[in-house]
Amino acid sequence: MNRHNTTRQSATMTQRGFTMIELMVTLVILAIAGTFVYTVFMTQHDSYITQRDVSESQQDVRVGLDMLTRDLQSTGYGVGGGGNGIASATATSIQFNVGQGYQDSSAVSPYLSADPAGAVVTVNTVTPFAVNDSIRILSMFDRSQIGIYTINSINSGAKQLTLNPAPSSAHQGDIVVANVATGTNGANSIAYQLITDSSVAGSFILQRTMDGNAEKLADHIDTQGLQFSYILADGTQISYPASPVAADWPNIRVVQVTIRSQTNRDVAKNGGTPRTRSLTAYVRIKNGLI
Repeated sequence: MNRHNTTRQSATMTQRGFTMIELMVTLVILAIAGTFVYTVFMTQHDSYITQRDVSESQQDVRVGLDMLTRDLQSTGYGVGGGGNGIASATATSIQFNVGQGYQDSSAVSPYLSADPAGAVVTVNTVTPFAVNDSIRILSMFDRSQIGIYTINSINSGAKQLTLNPAPSSAHQGDIVVANVATGTNGANSIAYQLITDSSVAGSFILQRTMDGNAEKLADHIDTQGLQFSYILADGTQISYPASPVAADWPNIRVVQVTIRSQTNRDVAKNGGTPRTRSLTAYVRIKNGLI
């Protein structure tokens, strides 16, 4: 009899389940564990967002700096007739000229497709040319000017120009640039500057303008995100925030460029201040005026 009662009591205790206290303790433990997991997740997420923004801002700076330095390295190329390589230079902007030559509707730049035959030269396209145009021919090897010539006649079928005087020193592959008759020397004007970013307060956009056509290269540049310093031919250094005067522009030989960006997102754990990334390059102006 006693053994039967003991067995029934044991079965009753086994089926009793959890008490309210045990459930509450379990829920508290789960809540603490969940909070910890959530905190770790959000920390990792914020870190990922921050690093992504830093990477994007640094990439913007690199792309902008690469294009700016590449353009600057061509400053003065194909510019002649008393034209300026650097047309304007300040501590925060720069404008310069690069002779790109003619281009027809297919964006084809003319060059000599054969060695000259006396006064007659064969070119890859005659579309941009007209009789009495004054053209400039540059060596494809060292970019030096071979001469300035007037077009006396055009043979469209043979793609030939008759020039005066005869370009005796020109060779196949040499580049045809500049229309002296237009007064522009065939040069493209390129400018870099910052403009206000209306979508982000206190932020700016790096803008490249070529012959009046503007394009945005990098956004989220900070207030002092574009800086220029200069070294003149006599060794004089003009460092940001000082600007060279107009008389110095033709004598600029080295340009130091610094571009600084800021992250797109304010990082709360960093005091609400955007993180910045900057890159600097030194560009030697290699092309003398011709």
